[in-house]
Amino acid sequence: MDFMAEWIGDGRQFRLLDVRDDFNREGLGIEIDFSLPAARDVRALS
Repeated sequence: MDFMAEWIGDGRQFRLLDVRDDFNREGLGIEIDFSLPAARDVRALS
C-alpha cells in the first residue's frame, strides 16, 4: 500500500492510493482523486 501525490498544470494536487501484491506483482486496487478521506481509504481496503 502506498500513497502518492502529484500536481497538474494548473497547480491542483491529486492523490493516489495504490494497493499492490509484491509477491506476484499484481495491482489489487487504485483510488485516484483530489481528496481521499479516511472513509474512502477504508472502503478501498475492504
